[in-house]
Amino acid sequence: MKYLFFMLFCLIFTFQANCQTKGQAVDKIIQRNYNIIECKVTKITDKEIEYLELGNTVIFTIETSKVAAIHFANGAKKEFASANVSEPVKEIESTNRPSPSIKQQEQVTAKSNVIAVLPVVFVNTSTLQKSSDLSKFAQNDLYSKLMDKSSNIFPLTVQDTRVTNSLLRKANIDYNNIDEIPIEELRSILGVDHIIAGKVSYTTRTIVSNISNSSTNVSSHGNNGVKVNNSNGSFSEDETKYDYIVYFDMYRNNDKIYSKTREPMLSFKDSWMDSMQYLLKRSPVYTK
Repeated sequence: MKYLFFMLFCLIFTFQANCQTKGQAVDKIIQRNYNIIECKVTKITDKEIEYLELGNTVIFTIETSKVAAIHFANGAKKEFASANVSEPVKEIESTNRPSPSIKQQEQVTAKSNVIAVLPVVFVNTSTLQKSSDLSKFAQNDLYSKLMDKSSNIFPLTVQDTRVTNSLLRKANIDYNNIDEIPIEELRSILGVDHIIAGKVSYTTRTIVSNISNSSTNVSSHGNNGVKVNNSNGSFSEDETKYDYIVYFDMYRNNDKIYSKTREPMLSFKDSWMDSMQYLLKRSPVYTK
């Protein structure tokens, strides 16, 4: 009988402890690989952080070099600066374009946790024509979405598109040939460890709508009775529809970590924008 009372006491105590743990605010360790550890931080040194996992009495440690920030339960935040990782720069093999000079390449220092957004290739699959204006517009649209939601990609930062395009221009790369350049070369030229590459292919079609109407006008002429005028008319209206396929690729170092395609549900001129944002929000570096 005493044993049953003891077991009942233990179950009640455990239940209350779990309820308290679920209701209380916790510290969050945000790692550089985008994982989040919910815990109670007990000690921070220059080299490591000690913490207790929820519901565990064992003290764990993690190196500070692997941590981007700590969000404490009281609302305070502590960020950890990352050391830039210098990587050997590869000389670009000669192709149909002139290679950038070694001096230009050495000026670009490789940076960690930085995303570069490449010009988005827009191509009409019927005519195989590419658009410079749409390419820049789409690149800036992606950049703006990342900057507006910078907290959702922390600890990553975004390289300014002016810097990106300037470095590409020095290497004689633009929207016409950028999807032919190996990712290793682009990383060396841009000096980043993350790259977003997008492409939008589309076709257009015209829908002709024939609209007809009829009207009846009734006019009175005093004692002469009522005069009725009937008129019929028709006209056509042309509407252009856009059928898009949006490609979205993300690279970390030289590895492709995310690759998706999406066709917009609607066929409006700017429908590609919704699909691009949809794919961005589901990429590995984007957190809600």
